[in-house]
Amino acid sequence: MNTTHANRWTARTIVGFLLAPAIGLAAMLMPLLIWPPARHYRAPLFPILREAIESMEVPQLLFFVAAGALLGLASKSRAWLLAAAAVSVLPLVALAEMVVDPTSHNLIPLRSCSTPSTGSSSGLE
Repeated sequence: MNTTHANRWTARTIVGFLLAPAIGLAAMLMPLLIWPPARHYRAPLFPILREAIESMEVPQLLFFVAAGALLGLASKSRAWLLAAAAVSVLPLVALAEMVVDPTSHNLIPLRSCSTPSTGSSSGLE
């Protein structure tokens, strides 16, 4: 019996995928809470998340590296899958904001087309 496929979804893998979005958001928001930005941005639902995206700098990169290391210890999944899970909530946030304010993400079709080629996946404009 081939157990390779059955072992792929262990508890450690599932925990990694469940923790990834929370850890990804924490990596984005923690530097913002520690060092508040000089400029504040408006957003229909999640202004703090927009501020985190607009003021992305080295501290957030360091927090993302630490988040990746933590996720790597928590799960045996492939790194690119965990990275995708860590930012998976951002497109959902963009969709929620578009429902509340249809003019908030006017460039979302262009963003969707450019994401695979540029590697950009922020989800917020």
